Amino acid sequence: MSLVSLIILNWNGKHFLNDCLKSVSRIKYKPLEVIVVDNNSTDGSQEFVKKNYPKFKLIENKENFGFAEGNNIGFRASKGEYVMFLNNDTKVEPDFINFLIDDFKTDKKIGCLQPQMRVMKDRKILDEAGSFMSFTGFLYHYGYRKSYKLEKYNKKREIFSAKGACIIFPRKVLDKIGVFDKDFFIFFEETDLCFRVWLAGYTVMYEPKSVIYHFVGGDTSSSNKYNYERRMYLTFKNMNLSYIKNFGTKNFLTIYPIFFTVQFCVILYSIVKLRFGVVGAIFRAYLWNLLNLKSTLIKRKKIQHKLRKVSDSSLNKHIKLSPRLSYYYYSLFKTTEEYND
Repeated sequence: MSLVSLIILNWNGKHFLNDCLKSVSRIKYKPLEVIVVDNNSTDGSQEFVKKNYPKFKLIENKENFGFAEGNNIGFRASKGEYVMFLNNDTKVEPDFINFLIDDFKTDKKIGCLQPQMRVMKDRKILDEAGSFMSFTGFLYHYGYRKSYKLEKYNKKREIFSAKGACIIFPRKVLDKIGVFDKDFFIFFEETDLCFRVWLAGYTVMYEPKSVIYHFVGGDTSSSNKYNYERRMYLTFKNMNLSYIKNFGTKNFLTIYPIFFTVQFCVILYSIVKLRFGVVGAIFRAYLWNLLNLKSTLIKRKKIQHKLRKVSDSSLNKHIKLSPRLSYYYYSLFKTTEEYND
C-alpha cells in the first residue's frame, strides 16, 4: 500500500479540531501520515494537539502564512506518494481514502480528486460536487446545496476544480506542476492549482463514493475571519492573477472580456448600492495585479511554455459548464440561504 500524507491546516480552530482529528484517527487506510500545520494560533490549538493527538506530527508556524503557503509547508514536510489537504472543519468517513486511492491506481491520468462533500449541519445536502468554468469566467459550483441523493451527484465525473476543503494529488503531479501559489494567501488557490493539473495533461475528478462532511465557512486561515470587503479583494485579486497565468490566447479573447465586463458590472452595482468599500476592494485587487504584473508574467511564461500540454479548445470541452444567469447574481450579492438554483 502507498503512503498517504494527510495535511490539516489550522488557525485558531481549536473548537473544530477534536471532531476532525477524532474522525481522522478512525481512517481505515494504512499507511497514513497525519500532519497538522498550525498557522500561529492564539487559542491553544498547539497544546491541544500535543496533548490529545501526540502521534500526529505538529508543525508550529511563527506567523499566519495563509491557506496556500501554510499547506505548502505541510507538503514540504510530507513523505507520502499521495498528498491530501483537509480542512480542520471537516469530519471524514473511515473508508473515504480507499476509494480515492483506488481511482488513482485505476487511472494514471487522474491528477487530482475531490470526495463528495456534504454539509455538516444537514448531511442530506451537498456542500458542492466540484466546480466548472462558466462562460463568464466565474465558477459554477456544481451541486451547490442540492440533495446528495440525486442520481447525477452520485456519478464519478470530470470537474474543472476540486474544493480545497478536501483535495488529494499524487506527489509526482505536484512535483511536476508545483503546489499552491503563495501569492494567493487564501481563496481560489485550489482552482489555480487544479488549472495547472489540467494544463499539464491530467484530469481532475469528483468521486461520490468517498464521503466527508464540511462545516462550511469555518476553515482555517480563514473565510469566517474575513469581512465581505476583504473577501471581495482577495477573490478578485486571485481570479485575475490565475487567469493571467493560465489562460491561453483563445480564452483570453473569449472568456476574459466577459469576465472583465462582469467585474465592471459588479463595480457599477456596488456604486448604485453605495457599497463603496466593495468598489475600493476591487480597485485594490486591480492595483495589486498591476504592481505585480512582472512576476505574474514570469509565472505565465513558465506555465504556457513549459507546463502546458493541451490547447484551450481541447481543455474547454472538459472544464466548461454554465448555470442559469440568476446563479451569478445570487453568488455575488445574496446569501447562501437566498439561493436555490
